[in-house]
Amino acid sequence: MIITTKKKILLMLILGIVVLASYCLSQSNIRNPIPNNSTDDRTTTASITKSSPTGESSSSSKKVYMIVKDQSNKELFRIFTDDRKIKIPGIQPNIYLDSGIKLSPNKSKFLYINFKSKENSGDATYDLWISSVDGASQSVLVPDLVGGFYFDWLDQENIIIWYTTSGAFSCPGKISVINIMTKNTTIIPQVPGSQRTSCYPFPLFNGDFTKSIVKGEKDWLSIDYVQKKIEHFQFDYQLLNTSTPWISYTSNDNSFSIVIPDLDRIYFGKNLSFQNSDHKLSTMTLPNNTYISDNNLLLWDSGRMSVAFDLIENTTGVRSLVSVGLSDTEMTNYSVDRASYNGNLGIPSYSVYSSSDGRFLGWTVYIPPENYIPFGAVVLDLQTGVVKYYDGYEILGFGEDASDR
Repeated sequence: MIITTKKKILLMLILGIVVLASYCLSQSNIRNPIPNNSTDDRTTTASITKSSPTGESSSSSKKVYMIVKDQSNKELFRIFTDDRKIKIPGIQPNIYLDSGIKLSPNKSKFLYINFKSKENSGDATYDLWISSVDGASQSVLVPDLVGGFYFDWLDQENIIIWYTTSGAFSCPGKISVINIMTKNTTIIPQVPGSQRTSCYPFPLFNGDFTKSIVKGEKDWLSIDYVQKKIEHFQFDYQLLNTSTPWISYTSNDNSFSIVIPDLDRIYFGKNLSFQNSDHKLSTMTLPNNTYISDNNLLLWDSGRMSVAFDLIENTTGVRSLVSVGLSDTEMTNYSVDRASYNGNLGIPSYSVYSSSDGRFLGWTVYIPPENYIPFGAVVLDLQTGVVKYYDGYEILGFGEDASDR
């Protein structure tokens, strides 16, 4: 969503204070986890192990890089894991980096918006650009977008533009799906406003965009855009409204996967059918006296069915980054507090990025209380256990250089 600079600064200041206060409280308060009384054979408990860093490097990692924003000059760079730094050329001078960039699923392209003009109404106009990761090929994909809107990739060939009319997470006036190769645009019919009070996250579409699943206020909705029908349903567990689902779909067989955090457990399902409203989910509970910080998943790799999050130990308040394979319920604790930046206490980003091979995790730590000026980017090598700090940079994602293969 696009907002004015004055409002943005005020909102970020308020958010920074709230997040910092929440973080400090989470370090000192003890919360009681939800008791696990389930005897369902689809419920398992994660077994936790400490990571065992090898300390050894690998030449194959040299082709992996992160895309970063330089806070001092707003330019974009690729920084490789062997510390090579290459500027991404050709970026438009009025790039609006506060909305970040969106990397394609295979990390070969990214989307960004460029400020164009301001209308008499006061609304800003933007062009949506598409660029190769090396910056060599760039073009306007969608011109003359008027804020506010969100944009993201649905898959390697399609993007979604989500137009909002009354503020963050409001139900949109229009949803467009655009094919980046043909430039064909599909307009998704609007979900009736009476059905939803919040339109986040994006609907989960099937492969041809004729059906979707969305999270409503009190239940879930299955929408058939061809028949113009909406059906209400529940998963087999009563899920908390405060939980934000992570969802993805497989277009070739019109199936979808879903992961939902719930404080001391995670509900998940894989290869669920759009045709069946009786969705059975499995449950993975966390070890005793631990819970998910802020009930927030930092990362979900739907292919590997693995998640990452900050784990809080109830008795000590210690916060550590962990990853869990939902299929085998193996949890790895990396003993890293994401709020720490070279000994400084900051505010960690609300999500983390992963390299395609799953070896590197990266995030940004911001200076409190404003929460928009970074201490820098942090990269954790899961194989070696080495943590690197990059002062003044904000990480926007990982890529892999095909020329090094």
